[in-house]
Amino acid sequence: MVSFKRVSMATLVLLLAGAGVQTVAAERSDSNTVKISFANNNDGNPGKDCTKELLWGTKGQFKLGDMECGNDNAYYFKVENMPAGAVLMLADSPSCDDDGNFYFKLRSAKHPFQMEWMKIQDLRTYAVGDQVKPGLKLLVKKGTGQIHGKLSCFRYEY
Repeated sequence: MVSFKRVSMATLVLLLAGAGVQTVAAERSDSNTVKISFANNNDGNPGKDCTKELLWGTKGQFKLGDMECGNDNAYYFKVENMPAGAVLMLADSPSCDDDGNFYFKLRSAKHPFQMEWMKIQDLRTYAVGDQVKPGLKLLVKKGTGQIHGKLSCFRYEY
């Protein structure tokens, strides 16, 4: 009789654990996506925007010319649900290199990190090491050329 109870309890635990794993996996797939958005308007409000949704584990670079915003038309950026330790790089170089008019590298320190619209050109006013928003640190700042409306590429990695 004791062994029957053990088998029944073990079976019940396995069934519950299996159901729990499936539920956790479904919840995680919905919450492990970062949204990186850019907006075109230059008159003080973001205006028309485009968004790239990426899984946290993604590592890649993306040209704005391949997105709805278009090349050299973004003035603002915003991030939603970015994990701590993720890195975002913004560049005017179509190859995302740091040798153009500007290049910024930012890292999130808050989990999950979210921010409202920020002008890309405002990044120039911060020193390397500064928090540009609570939970977002400026790691690299290069270039002295025009920033306003010149974003061509961004990278994301985690």
